[in-house]
Amino acid sequence: MKNRFKYLMFFLINCLMILSFNSCVDKEQILFQKDQNYSKFIQEHEKELNKFHYTYRIRPFDRIEIGIFNGTKLIQRLSYKDMKVYADGTLNIVGFGYIKVVGFTEKELALKIQNMYKKYFKYPYVKLEVRRKKAYVLGAVTHQKSVEIKKDYITLVDALAQCEGFTEDARKDNILIISGNLNHPQVRKVDLTKLSSVNVKNLIVKPHDIIYVQPKSKPPINLNNTYLVSKIINLMLSSVLAVKELSE
Repeated sequence: MKNRFKYLMFFLINCLMILSFNSCVDKEQILFQKDQNYSKFIQEHEKELNKFHYTYRIRPFDRIEIGIFNGTKLIQRLSYKDMKVYADGTLNIVGFGYIKVVGFTEKELALKIQNMYKKYFKYPYVKLEVRRKKAYVLGAVTHQKSVEIKKDYITLVDALAQCEGFTEDARKDNILIISGNLNHPQVRKVDLTKLSSVNVKNLIVKPHDIIYVQPKSKPPINLNNTYLVSKIINLMLSSVLAVKELSE
């Protein structure tokens, strides 16, 4: 009886694994038409993607991990796993007080703090990383959410995959990627129905970008109407703040 129960459980687990695998395949097919191969497209344009260079610069409210070393020894009392940049763009560094960090790259800030600690240590070394870099996906996707960016950027399709793809109402030919600030937003329109027509650089999603998948049930946004675009971005930013609060 026990053996029969074990075999039954084994059979059910295998069935669930197969169903789970099939659902993942379905999600891939949601993103693209059957005659399109995203993996092949990325491989063909890998060199072009690798040429893209983007260096993230620190912003207010970023979360930063700092490790302070003297030679190879980590100094725990001076190290932080999760420091928040204040609204005025400063960090409170032990022994030096509040210093301006906004606008620095990770390497630049690490070198600055390292030079500061030369006052106290013979061989200071600083390891620094901006944590929780995110972009935000809104509109006709399965889950509107913030998506994690582990490096300097991710691709649009990777971001959509984290949201489990489109809804049935999605306009796959009219996806907006909004970069920059509210006063000077940069808006890109991407058509994912035909990969051959996509500019590879338009697939790049950077930290703080907003991806908006327009639903079929609403009229498409006219990008030439700057007032309307600004108003929509305002609404999106309100949604982003709500998503951000839920995800942190």
